Amino acid sequence: MTTIKRLTSNYLLKGMLVLVCLSLMSMPVSAQAVCVAVATPTLSTPTATTGTWLGIDGMVSNCSSKKVRYTVVVSATDSCGTKIPIASSRLAFGPGQSLRFGISWPVPSGTCAGPCTVTVEAYSGLSVLGRASATFTIY
Repeated sequence: MTTIKRLTSNYLLKGMLVLVCLSLMSMPVSAQAVCVAVATPTLSTPTATTGTWLGIDGMVSNCSSKKVRYTVVVSATDSCGTKIPIASSRLAFGPGQSLRFGISWPVPSGTCAGPCTVTVEAYSGLSVLGRASATFTIY
């Protein structure tokens, strides 16, 4: 092999290696394996009136092999379509860890009668990674 062919071959090989390394390093963090499981929340009663307390039990699990932080948001949407914030917290999860929570929530006055959906969502930044809901009726 002549010197020119060897130099050209080496430059091509090194150039390909640089491109492969750059493409691997430029992979966004969001493209890495993220896994969250949100269990359907359990409600203390199937019916309630405004001013009474509703118990909400839930669980969020990190099913990845890495330590992560998720923002867990609990909200309710009444039959008029009004979204009512209940709770929000940024939590650290170890690999494979599940965290349970319990909330006592007073159904606010002015909430529309009819079906009301309680939703638990897990966020990473602005992206919803998991969601689960349960419904009760407001009289």
